[in-house]
Amino acid sequence: MSHPIADDPYQCQLVSLDYDKIPPGEKCMDCEEPFDKGQKVASLMHGGGKGARRVYLHHECMMRNSTGGINHILGQCSCDGGNKPCDPDVPGLSRRKNARLAYYAWTLIHQN
Repeated sequence: MSHPIADDPYQCQLVSLDYDKIPPGEKCMDCEEPFDKGQKVASLMHGGGKGARRVYLHHECMMRNSTGGINHILGQCSCDGGNKPCDPDVPGLSRRKNARLAYYAWTLIHQN
């Protein structure tokens, strides 16, 4: 699967990070999993000009795209001289579960 956000990061504009009304059947642009009712999501305008379209991401998937995966957050990936891969973070876990893991690790490490 190509990474939809990394393909052109400068063509995304955050519209909201809220409990948006998500159209029925819409899936996360990153993990391609459906949304649960009342779930916090990021709403983005993706692309430019007449081709711009609104897309949605789970809050954790959006965060993982900013922070990197669990191995990156813990400084264990090859980016930081470690021997673990950046992506996939934990083999055998779905992209969504890896995003949730990275999100919770980041919030625990960076809480005041």
